[in-house]
Formats: sequence, structure tokens, C-alpha cells
Amino acid sequence: MIERRIELISGAVIAHLSGRLDDRQDATCVADELVRQHHPGDALVVDLSALDVADFEPVSWLVLQLEAWLGWRDVRLVDTRLAAARQLRATAHRLPVLPDVTTALTLPVLDASPGSGKMFV
Repeated sequence: MIERRIELISGAVIAHLSGRLDDRQDATCVADELVRQHHPGDALVVDLSALDVADFEPVSWLVLQLEAWLGWRDVRLVDTRLAAARQLRATAHRLPVLPDVTTALTLPVLDASPGSGKMFV
């Protein structure tokens, strides 16, 4: 069972997830819910620090779902646990994995839209 606590700070959505993702379907539902709460151009910080990662497969599926989303450039993953953060970094190919929410909020939003000619705004 997954629990979610959502905060809005400076226009960013911070989602603190705790509990356990049971399977890929559960991970997909969580990803869909996070995407629905996001406002384009604002950061979506997903704090996984309290999430049970004993079965990492559903967590990796959540990461893949967020990377497949059109607004993936706005997503930042957070995990304060070193071993879990390493697993996330090995799984996440496009999303940054950061040690805390404060650091995640300081990153600029990536603008890699075609023709923008810039990487960060």
C-alpha cells in the first residue's frame, strides 16, 4: 500500500511517497496521479526516501513511467538513503536523483524543446 503526501512549494509539486509499491500496475497508477497534479513548467519532485525498496522492480517501473511522460524534464527524484539512491541512479536514464528536496528545488527547469537552442532556463 502506498501513501502520498503532496506539498506545493514555490510552484513546485513535492510528492512524498511512503509504504510499498505492490506491482507495476500500482506504480503506473501512482505515476498517473503524479502527472495529473503537475503544472507544465514547474518542478515535480518525487521523494522516495520513505518508500520500501526491498522489491525494487515496481519502483523501477515508476521511474520508467515518469521518464516516458512528455513532461519528464520537470521531474526530479529524491532519496536520502545512499543505497536506494544508487539503485535509482542505475535505473533512471533521464531523471536526476538528488539527496534532498531542497537540492531538487534549486535545479533549473530543463528546456530542451526543439529549436530552443538552450538546455536550461
